[in-house]
Amino acid sequence: MKMRMSMKMKLGIAASLLLAGSIHAAVIDYNWSGGFANGTAVPDNNANGWADSRTLSGLDGTISGLAVTLDLTGGWNGDLYAYVQYGSGFTALLNRVGVTEAHPSGNAGGGVQVTFSATGTPGLHTYLGNGTGVLTGVWQPDGAGFNSFLGLNPNGDWRLFVADLNGGDIMTVNSWGLHLELSAVPEPSEWAAMSFGLLGLAWVVKRLRGRTKAKG
Repeated sequence: MKMRMSMKMKLGIAASLLLAGSIHAAVIDYNWSGGFANGTAVPDNNANGWADSRTLSGLDGTISGLAVTLDLTGGWNGDLYAYVQYGSGFTALLNRVGVTEAHPSGNAGGGVQVTFSATGTPGLHTYLGNGTGVLTGVWQPDGAGFNSFLGLNPNGDWRLFVADLNGGDIMTVNSWGLHLELSAVPEPSEWAAMSFGLLGLAWVVKRLRGRTKAKG
């Protein structure tokens, strides 16, 4: 019985090593700071907002992790609504930061230089700590998070939308970007190699069991 457990453990470890060696992951960063079709200024007091689309291509695998960077200056953070959308994936990054019944104008700020990530600090919507300073740091998005993007093929059109929903100051878009973590599916040839490797391990285990029984 002890010998059987030992062989099963070895077979499981070997299979895990084969899988780890065959399934590759990639981390890719993009940052766009120009070439915006509709300029850099977000229209003031206009729900039609500002948008920028970028097409990704040639990437292998599916999305296993996502973060979005956003650099805006000027304006009033409490006026902003922003989202990122790709295929069936959607999340609000900013949704009138700091706007509550007690603070109807929201967080003053002077822009944002933020990374939105599932591992960031929660509570962005009620943040009021920086007064008129630029909001910085790593935060969870103001919406439902990035789960709707997970498992999607990353190749296609990605869209950032920003709207300034009250009059006053002008917000300028300096840059935005994507941090993609991709999990690749093994190629058919890799699956075949893994299968042959596991068959070979099974044959070795069988031979060892046979020798153990013969000795007994």
